[in-house]
Amino acid sequence: MRHYSRRLAAFLIMILVVCSLAGCGGNSKTEKGKSREGNSSAATPVVTADPTANPTAEPTAEPTAEPTLEPTAEPTPAGLPWSQPRFIAPELTDEQKEFNSILDQIVVELADGEGMSLHFIFENPENYGVKKENNFGHVSSDNSEFIEQCKKFQQMLAGVNRDNLTDGQKVNYDRMMYEIRIGLQLSSINQDVYCGLFSSHGNIIDSISTMITEYPLFAEKDAEDLLETLDTLPDFLKEVIEEAEARYGKGGCYLDKKMVDTTVQNIEGITVKNNNPLEAAFAANLKGLGLSADKEAEYISRYKDKLDKVVFPALNDMADKLDKFYGYCSDKQFGLATLQGGKEYFEYLMQATLGTDMTAEEVFDYLVKKYEEEYNELIKVFRSNPGVLLQFPYDGYTETDANAMLDALKDYIKKNYPIIRDTEYTVSDLPEALRVPGVLAYFLTPQIDNEDRKVIRFNPNGVDDPVEFFSTLAHEGYPGHLYQDEFFFRCEGSHALNKLLSYTGYTEGWAVVAGQEAYNYILDDKDLVFLYAVNYNLTMNLVAITALGVHYKGWGEEEVAEFLGQYGYGDYAADFIDEIIADPVVFLPYTVGRFLMLDTLQELENKGYTPVEAKTAVLNIGACSFEVMWKNLGIDF
Repeated sequence: MRHYSRRLAAFLIMILVVCSLAGCGGNSKTEKGKSREGNSSAATPVVTADPTANPTAEPTAEPTAEPTLEPTAEPTPAGLPWSQPRFIAPELTDEQKEFNSILDQIVVELADGEGMSLHFIFENPENYGVKKENNFGHVSSDNSEFIEQCKKFQQMLAGVNRDNLTDGQKVNYDRMMYEIRIGLQLSSINQDVYCGLFSSHGNIIDSISTMITEYPLFAEKDAEDLLETLDTLPDFLKEVIEEAEARYGKGGCYLDKKMVDTTVQNIEGITVKNNNPLEAAFAANLKGLGLSADKEAEYISRYKDKLDKVVFPALNDMADKLDKFYGYCSDKQFGLATLQGGKEYFEYLMQATLGTDMTAEEVFDYLVKKYEEEYNELIKVFRSNPGVLLQFPYDGYTETDANAMLDALKDYIKKNYPIIRDTEYTVSDLPEALRVPGVLAYFLTPQIDNEDRKVIRFNPNGVDDPVEFFSTLAHEGYPGHLYQDEFFFRCEGSHALNKLLSYTGYTEGWAVVAGQEAYNYILDDKDLVFLYAVNYNLTMNLVAITALGVHYKGWGEEEVAEFLGQYGYGDYAADFIDEIIADPVVFLPYTVGRFLMLDTLQELENKGYTPVEAKTAVLNIGACSFEVMWKNLGIDF
């Protein structure tokens, strides 16, 4: 979404001109913001590894509906649940130990027999009774086994008395019951209507590329395992094509031409001969093993041989076979809503992704309301301070060193967030071959049994605005993904199960809020902070609304253009549709998730929590559905 930022800047200029002509700008002036940095030295299966790059994000100027940034000096009322860090595990009763044993069994059930993705979850899975296989996994649209698994988990938990569990265990119990409920709902909807193999964000080729390039190498055995796994790629891709043929070939399954285009383009991107990203990543990862130069050269030679003789031929063969899938694309298909059962499937997908029971209509109305609030706030800012646009983008912050930025962030957040231990992490720039447009940075979630392996990757070629880069590192590092992961790992409710479940509504909602708040640390002008926020938020929110309009309400391009035209974006309807046509819900966690997280924090403040205590409560609960979080925080949303 970064390519929209300059279009929006032009749109802001248009608003400024209109406001000035109307005489609402006055002669107000704002001084350029000053850097507060001071002493800076230098200028979606159950088991997933999701190092997705996240767009930058930022907070509003006047947080009337959002939590304040400064801790209050007022005393905290006694008895506020979850308001203090839960880093000390209580002494467990036999019943509570038995519950943890059940969760251990569920972990084995979920993870056992998984392919190379398991290496992103465990360093040593055998210590957990989990068997790892050196392959890419398997592809199947048959969810009957998963539904039966959910029923089995339901029976395993049937004898648990929630009231007798610790607070952290109650959350884990609620997590599982929510997952079971969502899983069992699959049996009541048309599962054939959508298949994410060829989605444009995070499709099957993206997943393969990520697993290969980021495969952790701790010892030579890991390098050997990776080489062995590459031999299984042809069979895996054969399964992918067979599954895609079964899903798309019979009709009734949503397939847009862009989905096929993107998959073919992704194959072309990872099979280039010169400066190949797979080869570059392996060479970089291998250096961490401390091998001799000769041994390292030997591994690189063997790896390159696998690419040339196994990986590239298999991928190119798949690209050739994808040609026929263009014939399965229909002009009559325009979003999931045009297919039988499509609206119901979209709503299910939306609820499972966000972690909320809100209906699609409720989410649409909620998002439109939130968008209009921020849009109207933008108008107010320009009326009171039209000169703020002249400061955007801000050139007073010139730091570009990622480590220096993260060190500064660790210091800045101390008064606005609960303190955590001094965390180990690695920050590294991407190899040249992996520095693709749009990828600015991402965080690799650590393994269950190697929590100190926290990795942030960033793209030096993407640093066009240090202020945005600072916000992105806040999103990925402190106080975003890395900080949130580290905090909860120390909490008494932390369990291996939590690493196997994905809650992007919570995690991305938290990280976007964190990235937004970071602008306040380096910009003194609150209107400029808001302007940076709007440059991300308004566009992302409109894209998310477009997704709901197309995939649930059944909008065509004309309806999209009519809606966007209200806000000056009518001419970009095709661009917005292009972002969401192949990925119905991909933008919702960054937009709806953000608003739900902000509303949750505000509700806690309304109950008497200080801003720091509100964040502590959310962090103590840990990543989960919003429904589970609200239940355990006593929030009636």
